[in-house]
Amino acid sequence: MVNLSSLDASRCTACGCPLGGDVQTHLHHVIPRAFGGEKGPTVALCTNDHNLLHNVALCLTGKRSHSDLVAGLVGTHKQNVMWLATRVAVAFEATKNDPNKRVQVSFILSAKKAAKLDSLMKIFNVGSRQAAVERLIHDAHSKHFLP
Repeated sequence: MVNLSSLDASRCTACGCPLGGDVQTHLHHVIPRAFGGEKGPTVALCTNDHNLLHNVALCLTGKRSHSDLVAGLVGTHKQNVMWLATRVAVAFEATKNDPNKRVQVSFILSAKKAAKLDSLMKIFNVGSRQAAVERLIHDAHSKHFLP
C-alpha cells in the first residue's frame, strides 16, 4: 500500500524512479476526479506507471485478467501499481450508477464550427466553450424531453 503521508514528489510513487528532466510527471488523483476524488490526495507518477495503473484498473472493472500487464513488476513496484489501480476500480464501482458522476467528453471541431460555438458563448453570456455546450445540451434536452 502506498503511504500517502510520506510521498516524495520528485520520485514516481509506484517505481521510485526520479521524475523531471526526460521523465514526464503525471499528477494522479488516487480517487479519480470523475469518481469524486477532485479534492482527494494525489501522487506523482512516471508516464509508464500512470498508463499501466489505468490499464490494470480497466481490466479490474471489466473483470478481465491483468496478470500479463504486471508480470514484469516485482516487490513494492507491483504492490503500489496494484493498490493504486484497485482504488480506481473501487471508485468506479462505487459511482457507476451515480447520475451526478462527471464524464469527460472530448471532440475536435473545425475552425468554422469553433467560431460558431464562440458566437454562441456571447449570446448565452457564458465564459467558456464548455458552458456553451452545456447550455446547448440543456436547451435541446428541454425541447425534446419532459423536464
